[in-house]
Amino acid sequence: MHKDRHAVEKVRDRSSTDRMQLIERHIQQRTHGRVHNLAVGQQGGDIVVTGLTQAYYVKQLAQASLKELDLPADTLIRIEIDVRTPRTRQDRRYE
Repeated sequence: MHKDRHAVEKVRDRSSTDRMQLIERHIQQRTHGRVHNLAVGQQGGDIVVTGLTQAYYVKQLAQASLKELDLPADTLIRIEIDVRTPRTRQDRRYE
């Protein structure tokens, strides 16, 4: 199990703001800061995670990190992390 497991086990007992901050911090730790413009918020009863990364693998890490959290079973999480590979000069030549 991940070493931060004990720090996130009590997600359910936290206020909404604390919960969002904890989720954001956990994603940043698990992805080593590779999700840029990361934001975690609520829309209705859903948790919405947005951001930008350069690799699909990092998006998968973010998704897997959410499974480590002790969230209520009926929590709906929308992950809206865009994956964009960096463009090179060679790519721009063909536009």
